[in-house]
Amino acid sequence: MATEYHSYQPKPLEHYGLPANVKILPSRRVLSRENIVEYIPPFPLSVLLTVGHLPGKATLLVWCCLWRESTCHKTSRVVVSSTFLRRYQLQRRTTHRSLQILEEAGLITINREGKHALQVSVHRDPSTHEDTADASD
Repeated sequence: MATEYHSYQPKPLEHYGLPANVKILPSRRVLSRENIVEYIPPFPLSVLLTVGHLPGKATLLVWCCLWRESTCHKTSRVVVSSTFLRRYQLQRRTTHRSLQILEEAGLITINREGKHALQVSVHRDPSTHEDTADASD
């Protein structure tokens, strides 16, 4: 099933109580197709219960961010770079601790390659390590 993207239709300036002659430049967020989807896709309850019992408040947040990225981009691999951390307002050390906890729980697999950004594989079913990607990945 192909994802449909709807064009963004701004409301008239009068709707916001602004005069019609004021120019408002659209933010980069509005122009980016990637940022149109601003929700966390549904995930299995068993995984949520597993993540919910792990230590640390940020562990659930980091896992939800990884799940969202992997599901929206239809791949099991997520690159955890400084851009990823900025997008979700995560701190580097907090994310690193959370990734270690998630890897020990078997929910993700981390691939480290020297000084490059981490590549994280998100598992749909932690007991079988089944990835979210299809065979083309």
